[in-house]
Amino acid sequence: MKISILTSILLLFMACSLSAQRRFYPKNFFGAYVGANVSGFYGDYQSNIEGESGKFRLRTQLGFFGNIYFQRNISLYLSLDLMLKGALTKGYEYPAGNEISFIAKTNLTALSLPVLFNYTPKNEWGIMIGPQLSYVFSAKEPWHKSDNYKPEDYEENVLYKFNQITVDGVFAVNYALYNGITFQFRYTLGLMPIVKEDYGNALSSSFLFYVGYIFTKP
Repeated sequence: MKISILTSILLLFMACSLSAQRRFYPKNFFGAYVGANVSGFYGDYQSNIEGESGKFRLRTQLGFFGNIYFQRNISLYLSLDLMLKGALTKGYEYPAGNEISFIAKTNLTALSLPVLFNYTPKNEWGIMIGPQLSYVFSAKEPWHKSDNYKPEDYEENVLYKFNQITVDGVFAVNYALYNGITFQFRYTLGLMPIVKEDYGNALSSSFLFYVGYIFTKP
């Protein structure tokens, strides 16, 4: 009889513990986001335009994300991103002895997969760090060769200048509201050159701020 009573108490205690854990333990979640990124290059890059290359510019980024918890405060953050990034080149011309400056754009389009370790001291806050794998599938620059006539807005495919697969390091801070809206600031720096050796040694870098929505509330 005593054994039955003790067993019942133990089972009741375990049931209460599991119930409490389900109530207070964060749930895995997924969502989508859109944001703005400021991207550029660190290092040397030979663009179609002679001048100061690699300067930062404003572009957009969007994607889907998910978060998988391993412990109460530790989880794995995954994201599939479509990144519109690139850089600016500031060039100069001297018609009739007068200096004219102009800006040319390097337009890159890439898919990226960040895999980040996420520490959440509180449910709404997340501090993330980890690697990111990127695949560049489009790279264009203005045509600027005087011996070939092209329309003013013509862009040359310069994908041959770039390493299409690169690895980056990522640091991010995330804040989530209880209504499902989430904000993230993310800094990314290339761990290998994004351009091929014949065209420089530049690393890709970007600052991202996004607003997202969590479909399954944490």
